[in-house]
Amino acid sequence: MKNVLNLLKYYQTDTIPHTQMTLYDHLVGTGNLLETWKCHENLCLAGYFHSFYGTDGTGKKHVLKLSQREELQTAIGEEAEEIVYLYCISQRRKYFKKRSISEDTIPIINRYTQEKIMINYPQWLNLVILDMANLLEEFDRLHWFQRKIGLYLYIYQFGYRQVLKYIPEPVQTEVKQKFTLSNN
Repeated sequence: MKNVLNLLKYYQTDTIPHTQMTLYDHLVGTGNLLETWKCHENLCLAGYFHSFYGTDGTGKKHVLKLSQREELQTAIGEEAEEIVYLYCISQRRKYFKKRSISEDTIPIINRYTQEKIMINYPQWLNLVILDMANLLEEFDRLHWFQRKIGLYLYIYQFGYRQVLKYIPEPVQTEVKQKFTLSNN
């Protein structure tokens, strides 16, 4: 863990503002949340670096460029970096619209090239859980109006309800509590 925190500081994430805190705080919070949920090691590690290449929610902000993928692969391993890469390049909200658990592959859209990329079910599940951890970590810091809009979008537009049955119980419980899905 100390190495992860040192690496985040090496990349100066503690100097980048993010939802009333720093990116460092958000990344550590997201990684910690995944660990609390007892997610596998590579997903937890990816949580600490999940927006390093920028995301569709952060605009052009990034810590590393996509051309620097090898640098992050060396630092955290290829499997964890692949989760980070897929999370950063994808149009995240579209992968909640998964059609069926029986599908062998699920399409995601590369937000830079609009190319369709086929991923397998475990990869899809990693992205969904990571995105839920990302939102839950910063949820309480959002303005009430952003939370209300965010809840509407996540629950009704992006389809969180449809994917809850596919995710581990600790994640389901926390998402339901935070989003009060039973009242919506």
